[in-house]
Amino acid sequence: MGYATYSERAIAVVTVAIVVSVFCYRKWKEWLRRPRTPDPWAPEISRELESSESEGVCLHCLSELPPGNWFCPHCGCSSGPYNTMMPFLYPFALGDALRHGTLEPRPFNRWQIASYILLSVPAFLGGFFLLALLILPVYWFLLWRNVGRSRRAAAPTLPPGSSANGAQPTM
Repeated sequence: MGYATYSERAIAVVTVAIVVSVFCYRKWKEWLRRPRTPDPWAPEISRELESSESEGVCLHCLSELPPGNWFCPHCGCSSGPYNTMMPFLYPFALGDALRHGTLEPRPFNRWQIASYILLSVPAFLGGFFLLALLILPVYWFLLWRNVGRSRRAAAPTLPPGSSANGAQPTM
């Protein structure tokens, strides 16, 4: 009983790679054969959305945006049609996204928390490195505080005189 030789290991690796490739190919073909779903709305709604008279809507407060505005006149959020594509307006859109993670109590999941943390690193490191070392921990603290605040607000409240396990308190 010895160890596998180099050629035996190579054959095993190639075999596993072929099996995984065949599996992925079959899943890909299955995905391509799935039935196509129609648009979720009626054709007249599609025409209205694509017409030149339709106005934009702020993604934050849902108020109407006048044409040509890059920021919402109601809440100040960067909501123009191409804000994330324009080099001057991109930092405003990124700042709005990072700010919403620290100021607005709402339900967070693990992926959102990880996204806020990963998005904040290049956003703050884009400036001066030493300044970013001071700002990043402050941002992460504010984010974590908001996550805790959101979870406490979403926790169910118990009526007076009851306990979490359903048992009645003893007197």
